[in-house]
Amino acid sequence: MRPLLFSTLVIAFNAAAQTATVNVDVSGVREQIAKSINVPAERIPVSVQVPATVAADVCKLDPKVFSAQDGANCAARSTSAALNAAVQQQLKG
Repeated sequence: MRPLLFSTLVIAFNAAAQTATVNVDVSGVREQIAKSINVPAERIPVSVQVPATVAADVCKLDPKVFSAQDGANCAARSTSAALNAAVQQQLKG
């Protein structure tokens, strides 16, 4: 019975981490993102909203931090293809 409970909790955590969104401050990696998506740095927004898993990766935090905090905030310490795509999508919309 105990392994089933653990598995259920892991599945619930993963679902929450994938659906929660986080506001990521990208001002510290603005130049890298601009270069990656080939736009002037001044067009890069100050922040973007991304899934918690993307935020955890670029903010160098444990994804558990965002598991129950839809709308949390963090500052990007690096960039990734997923973050670049989110910024590019925001520029289009």
